Amino acid sequence: MDGLAVTTNASSFATSETRLARIPDRIFASVFDGIAYLPIWFTTPFIFIRWYHIPVPPGGKWGIVGGPALSTIVLDVVCYCAYFVVLEGWLGSTLGKEIMGIEVRTGAGGKCGVRRALVRNLLRPVDAIGFYLLGFLVMLFSPQNLRIGDRVAGTLVVENPHARRWSAFCLWIITTALLMYLGGALKKVLCSNCI
Repeated sequence: MDGLAVTTNASSFATSETRLARIPDRIFASVFDGIAYLPIWFTTPFIFIRWYHIPVPPGGKWGIVGGPALSTIVLDVVCYCAYFVVLEGWLGSTLGKEIMGIEVRTGAGGKCGVRRALVRNLLRPVDAIGFYLLGFLVMLFSPQNLRIGDRVAGTLVVENPHARRWSAFCLWIITTALLMYLGGALKKVLCSNCI
């Protein structure tokens, strides 16, 4: 049966066939992915403002607390992690990783797969404690640059010499611009009766 632990030949895979991704490459990949997600992050509160019928004062300043705030946080975390699970599980990399020329592999060098991507990214909120300070510190003290999610899922982030960097960058620009436009349009629709 295939376990999720990092296999013993993970270090030989990383040194003989390809190299481990550098920590700065992983950080910049996260920045690219985070920027692409920002329009969704800014839009989700308006879904729950509308859902819970929260009135917006005449000055236009609003705030959500309690159940609506928790709903917003949960939806944001689920959507953000789903982005990683889907792209890493089927393609091996997100847009940010593709731009930086890195990908997720099993410890033995195989494709990540949806199951490992799910396990890896279920722990993303734990790695994200302190604006990813916890994940960064764990990676820093790991000989294979493994964050907590990598350790549990048995995955490595390695360099991808076949990455389509410019194509991914162009797609990232288009996707981010489209999400910004759609987020702004959705915000207007959701809050048309709020203001």
